[in-house]
Formats: sequence, C-alpha cells, structure tokens
Amino acid sequence: MTPLSLSIEHEQDLARRAIRGEGALRAAGFANPQSAPALPTFQASPSLTHAVISLTTAGTYVIVPASAGLAIRVFALYIWSENDQNWELFDDTVSLTGLQKAWPMQQGLLLPYVGEPWFELQPNNPLKLSLSGNGQFSGFVKYRYV
Repeated sequence: MTPLSLSIEHEQDLARRAIRGEGALRAAGFANPQSAPALPTFQASPSLTHAVISLTTAGTYVIVPASAGLAIRVFALYIWSENDQNWELFDDTVSLTGLQKAWPMQQGLLLPYVGEPWFELQPNNPLKLSLSGNGQFSGFVKYRYV
C-alpha cells in the first residue's frame, strides 16, 4: 500500500470540511454541502439590570422606575425582611402579589432567573414595593425594559 501524499493545504481543507460536518450533510441528502441551511448562530440574550432593595421605613417605594413607552419584565426577585411586617408588590397601582400579611421576621422570598419573566408590567408603569413597618427590608430585582 502506497501512503497518500497530502499537502498541508489539502489537509487543512479536509479539516475544515470535517469541522463543518460536510460528510454528515452529504449523508443527510445534501449533494452539495454548501446548499445546506446555515447553522443557527448563537445570540446572547440582552443583559438584565440589577437593582438593589434596601429599605428601613414603612411606605411605598419605586424600586424600578417607569420608562416612557416601555414595559418592565421582572426576571428575578429576592427579598428579605428583618422584622415582621406586611408587604406588597405593585404594577404602579395594581397588585402583583396581593398583600403578604404578617410576613415573619428573618424570612425571605426568592424568584430565581428561569429564562421567562415572573412579572410583566404595563408600559409606562413603575414597579413599586409597599411596606407596613420599620426595619431592614433588603434584596434585589433583575429586570429588563421591553
């Protein structure tokens, strides 16, 4: 058996074809692998904005401000209360969570990132948090305007 003499250029061409999967495309019925549909390209999802929640007194607070003509999608939320109190999240004036009564001290809530939003607010509306009592209320929200 006589060894094949391959040039470096020929070996590089064979390697490129292997990387592109031309043999598999031919086996799938494409006589000319260049006529096969292009492979999908990776598209990174837009980054999320991270807002910190650090409140110490009762009241209603804007934790994500409205943006003209855009809606807010909440992709992750973490809250922690040091004291017993009631709290509620709002899409401007519409409740998202219902009143969380007698939330016990040293307790939290985590809505982790799962790829889909937990809440989508109406365009032009802020995300608000209402607290009934004093004491440290901490956390974060990850969101995107759309």
